[in-house]
Amino acid sequence: MEKKKRYLLYWAVVCLLVFIIGAAIPRSEMRSLGLEGANQANLKNATEELTEGKTLTFTVAPPEKTTDQIGFFVTLNGHEFKDGMLRIIASDGEKVIGGRDFPLADLNGDQFLFVKLEEVPEILTVRIASDGRKDGPSIWLNETTVTPGEAVMDGETLSQSLVYNLTYTVQVHRFVQPLILALIL
Repeated sequence: MEKKKRYLLYWAVVCLLVFIIGAAIPRSEMRSLGLEGANQANLKNATEELTEGKTLTFTVAPPEKTTDQIGFFVTLNGHEFKDGMLRIIASDGEKVIGGRDFPLADLNGDQFLFVKLEEVPEILTVRIASDGRKDGPSIWLNETTVTPGEAVMDGETLSQSLVYNLTYTVQVHRFVQPLILALIL
């Protein structure tokens, strides 16, 4: 009987170690900013069409230094484009830290357009412009929730937040999964 109690004690120590080690090891978890409250049902308004000469400027303070990209939900407003570009440039002050040109003819429907960031500034500034002369795409506005950041269209602050997706990772400790594993053991 003493031998069984000793093995049971060893097994309990192993289960406890499984829980402690599992909870102590941090795991990377992806998070996003800018999508709070946004879904297709409450995307009723878009910014003015981005045509030649119009620029949308968006500034936001990234929540983590692990921010790797930002994307904006773009609508073509029912237009079909044969030429032209939509340009998204991310910067830290005057220093460009990411950017991409999207041919308007290659875009279809409503979609997110992402730009990778080479580094993460204290304040991220993104400028979005199109060279469409008569018609252009628009960026969706969030109808229900105020999200971090400020959007300005040609010098006028927008009354609603933009729908954007700024992605970053954080290190988290998980307790439930190691506890369940220890209990199963």
